[in-house]
Amino acid sequence: MTKVISYTLALFFAAMGLGMLSSPAAIERFFVLQTPVFDAAHYLKIATQGYIEAPLAAFYPLWPQLLKIFILPFSSPENVVLAGSLFAFVLFALSLFPFAKVALRDLSASAGFCLLIMYALNPNSLFHVLLYTESLTALSGSLFLLSLSRLLSNDSTVPAAPLQKKWKWYLLAAGSLIALSLGRPVGLPLIASFFASTVCVFFFRAGSFSQLMNQGWSQRVKDPLVIFAVLCSLAVVIGYIPYGLHAAKVYGDFLAPFDAQKYWDRSFGLHWDIIFRPKSVSKSDNVLFWDIQAFYLPFVLLALPFLAQFKVLPSAFISLGHDWLYWLCAFFAAAHSAIAFLTFPIFMSLARHVFALPFIFYCVGRILAIVWHQRAAKRLAWGYACISAVFLVYWWSRYAREGWLG
Repeated sequence: MTKVISYTLALFFAAMGLGMLSSPAAIERFFVLQTPVFDAAHYLKIATQGYIEAPLAAFYPLWPQLLKIFILPFSSPENVVLAGSLFAFVLFALSLFPFAKVALRDLSASAGFCLLIMYALNPNSLFHVLLYTESLTALSGSLFLLSLSRLLSNDSTVPAAPLQKKWKWYLLAAGSLIALSLGRPVGLPLIASFFASTVCVFFFRAGSFSQLMNQGWSQRVKDPLVIFAVLCSLAVVIGYIPYGLHAAKVYGDFLAPFDAQKYWDRSFGLHWDIIFRPKSVSKSDNVLFWDIQAFYLPFVLLALPFLAQFKVLPSAFISLGHDWLYWLCAFFAAAHSAIAFLTFPIFMSLARHVFALPFIFYCVGRILAIVWHQRAAKRLAWGYACISAVFLVYWWSRYAREGWLG
């Protein structure tokens, strides 16, 4: 596994080098000017000055706090952006190890390498070396997936093993959830995903809607999976409380991070333009290509187990329906699509919220485990991985000319 991850990281640096050589302005901007890209400037302002403006409440505190502890005291003001960017990449590199332990299980070496390239070399992976919070979220998210994989048995229920044999995984799950909650606004999507995933697993256990409805719901409430979803949700809520209290002290509003969305032109409603007239912030077809994938792919992933249940797809895909982690990751990605539709008339940073994080790639890994024996599937997967890597090289040119990245 270490060898495969090393090859993946080497290819990331190769893509970075090719991108910078093809657009030399990227070298100056990254190493000399060290211009903070978009949100990075806001995180640096919070790290150096605190929450001094109402719009900054939308940015969660864990990443600025890490910068304040690990970067600011050890780097000059002239090099803080570069140091922070390298710190971000280190976190991302570390995240690949727990992610690989979970997502690469049951995969051959070639399938696992292909999956890692899709994840680490798609264009939105550029954010892992740009002082953004994606690296921190990738690490905490990967650790969460690892802890869940150790706590959930094969039939997606919490095993009956004594607590003392699992305590470190419970602590890791709680800690990673708290880190996720303090790192970015993912609390509500996570909680919704926990319970939606549980309902889907119940359906596939029952085998049909009629049998699901005929079963006693009083027993369902006591199911270990429901209890586990409740505990995970409590960890998410506990994770938000420190920031909520700080927001109440600074802004006089416990929910200031949610209210601050109005400063970023987000408003609740049905924004049909995303579906009928889709466009990105920069009106770039290149960026839009990834936003559209991020918008629709999660719903395709959610549909696959049901299509297999109703015999539209091969029965092998039914195994996905019993995998609580699969549902969790697919619903979490779909939640970002729903948020995009409900809050903004054009695509705003959707692709990086999906493709720069490990969750959706866990789902892809489960699918590859089913179809990898087919030559056509291998060609399609490797073709997509190569196209993603080419886009990553190209996106360094967007970075060089300060184009919209997401």
